[in-house]
Amino acid sequence: MIVIERTQTRIVELSERQLFEVKAKCKKLCHQISSPAVGNKKSELENALRDAQAEELVAAERLEEMQVKRCNLREHIKRQPFGVLFKTSYQRPPIHFVKSDVS
Repeated sequence: MIVIERTQTRIVELSERQLFEVKAKCKKLCHQISSPAVGNKKSELENALRDAQAEELVAAERLEEMQVKRCNLREHIKRQPFGVLFKTSYQRPPIHFVKSDVS
C-alpha cells in the first residue's frame, strides 16, 4: 500500500512538471507572437500556441485526476488496519508443500 501511494505521488509530481513545462511553452509562444520580428511566421506560431493551449488543458485535467486518485488512495490507506499496510505480496507456502517437493 505504501509503495502504491509513493508511486501515485510520483505520478502527480510528474503531471505537475508536465503542466509547468506546457505553461512555459505557451508563455514563450505568446512572447514570440507579440515580438515585432515575427514576420510571416505569425500564423504558424498562433497554430502552435493553440495546440499548446489544448495540451495545457489536457495536462491540467490529468493532474487533477491524479490528485483525486492520490487523495482517495490516502483515505483508503487511513482506513486500513496497521498490519495490512506492510504485508508483502509474497507469502511463504505452507511447510507441507515444501517438504513434498524435497522428497
